[in-house]
Amino acid sequence: MTFMGYTAAAAIFAALWAAFATGRKSWLVTVFWAGVVLVMSLGAKRGLVMNGLCLLIAVFETILSIRAMYGVIMWNQSFKDKGVVLPAVIYIITLILVGYCLTQLQKLGYIPNVMGVGMETGFMRRLANFILTAVIALPPAYVGLLRFERFFSNKTELTLLNCHFYTGSLMGGKVFKGYYVYGVNNGVKHYFRVTKRAYFMLRLEDRLELSLYKDLRGNLFAVKNPCPGNLELVAGRDLRMAKNIGLSAAVYIIVMVIIL
Repeated sequence: MTFMGYTAAAAIFAALWAAFATGRKSWLVTVFWAGVVLVMSLGAKRGLVMNGLCLLIAVFETILSIRAMYGVIMWNQSFKDKGVVLPAVIYIITLILVGYCLTQLQKLGYIPNVMGVGMETGFMRRLANFILTAVIALPPAYVGLLRFERFFSNKTELTLLNCHFYTGSLMGGKVFKGYYVYGVNNGVKHYFRVTKRAYFMLRLEDRLELSLYKDLRGNLFAVKNPCPGNLELVAGRDLRMAKNIGLSAAVYIIVMVIIL
């Protein structure tokens, strides 16, 4: 369990930096599932009862969430007119998994029992607990949909002309800042969201030759850099990022050694 604890801690560290470096907050789902593994590892060290199924779910979801997010630099997701059956099924499955893990973690004493698991609770308390779990399950369900789409996808190509790069924010602040590009192909505008690194690397390009993957629902994503010659544009940023990662990793390792 100590080994699993260190592995989970490493996954949390990498996912946090990935969320910061790419601008994709969906990496925080990996932090959630790896956090479950880390909490159970710490609990096992204290002599708490181990729930093997809960641990297996957390490890499995951690791996799959990394698989869903890793390497994607551009993506175009449009859920309009593509049905709600698949997202609904994935959400229900995710809700069950998240609810089971949260219940077990509190029941076995790994985390504070804020939901009153195993206690006499009224209807309103149970309803509040369900709503809380339903909200927590939303981001993992979203990533679950991404990994399903990525698994069932076919390779295609797309040429974007008159490319325009821009940024946007949901709440007028940098925390929710997004990076976007749109271009024209056969008279049709195609919009993509890009990672922060890809934005700074490609924003001077007027034309992009994209090697894409298209999933069963028509969504597109790219894992190959269309302009490898532009890496020098982000070389300074990558170097600063590497220094910051190295420094923070040293501090993080010391803290994890003390805790684990």
